[in-house]
Amino acid sequence: MLGRDVRGEIAAAGDDVSSFLMGDEVFAFLSPEHGGYKEFVLARVDEVAARPRSLDQVGAAVVPLAGITGWQGLF
Repeated sequence: MLGRDVRGEIAAAGDDVSSFLMGDEVFAFLSPEHGGYKEFVLARVDEVAARPRSLDQVGAAVVPLAGITGWQGLF
C-alpha cells in the first residue's frame, strides 16, 4: 500500500493500549498492509510515536521513511 508515512491525532485505541490517549499528536510509519491515504488509518502501537513539540506537523509527516532510511544507511 502507498502512503506509509502519516501524522495525526489518536482518534481511538484498543483496550490494551495505555501509551496513547485520544487526541495525542503522533506520527507513524505504517506496515505494508495498511495505507495512509485515508482520513483514518489503523496502526500497531509499535509503529506510532508521539510527535515532539520541536517538530512541526509537516515535518512529522515526512520523518518516518527518511529516518528509517538514514538508520539503515548507518547500521
